Amino acid sequence: MRHLGFPGKFIGLVRPDHPNDRGKLATYAAHAECPPLKLHALKLLLADDNPQLRSIIRTILGGIGITQVQQCADGASALNLLRQWPADIAIVDYEMSPIDGLAFTYLVRNSPDSPNRFLPVIMITAHADLRRVCEARDAGVTELLVKPITAGGVVDRLNAVIFRPRPFIESANYVGPCRRRRRDASYAGPLRRAADSALAGLMARL
Repeated sequence: MRHLGFPGKFIGLVRPDHPNDRGKLATYAAHAECPPLKLHALKLLLADDNPQLRSIIRTILGGIGITQVQQCADGASALNLLRQWPADIAIVDYEMSPIDGLAFTYLVRNSPDSPNRFLPVIMITAHADLRRVCEARDAGVTELLVKPITAGGVVDRLNAVIFRPRPFIESANYVGPCRRRRRDASYAGPLRRAADSALAGLMARL
C-alpha cells in the first residue's frame, strides 16, 4: 500500500500567508503519491488554542485532500464536538485550557461516555523531553507531532496512524495503542501479554 509520502526535497514549514511559501503547498500536493484511500472522506478534528497554527495545519491537510476538518480551541470543546461529529482522527495540542491534550486523550480512552475510545490521537507539543513523551504515551496518545509544524511531519504522523496502526490495548491500568513500539528479538524474559502467549502457543505447534 502506498503511503501519503511525497517524493523529492523536504518542503519544510508552510506559512500560508507568507509570499515565499505560497508555492510550497501547491508543489507538495502536485507531487503527492495518492494512496488507494479516499482521503476526502476522512473526518479530522483539530484542537489548538493558536488560530495561526490551526490555519497552517488545515492548509497542509487540504493540500493532501483532507478537507473535512472541524476546529476548536480547547479540549473541552473538542470532546463536545466529538460527541456530535464522529471524527476519524484527532490532532490536539498538548497545552490548552481548561482541558489540555493529555486530559482530552485520557477522557477519550477511559470515560464511560466516550464517543470513540479507539480514536487515533496525534498530539502537538513544543517539547519532546522524556517526561512529556511518557505522559503522552501513558495517556493513550497515538503519535507525537513536535513543533515547529512542517508538512512532512504532519504527513508522517498521518502515515503512521493510517498505514501502521498499533494494536489497541485495554487493561485495568491502561487503555490505548500498544506502548511497545517494536519487538526486541534479543529479549529473553517472560512473555506476559495475551498476544505473546497466543504467539508462543502457535510457535509450539509448528
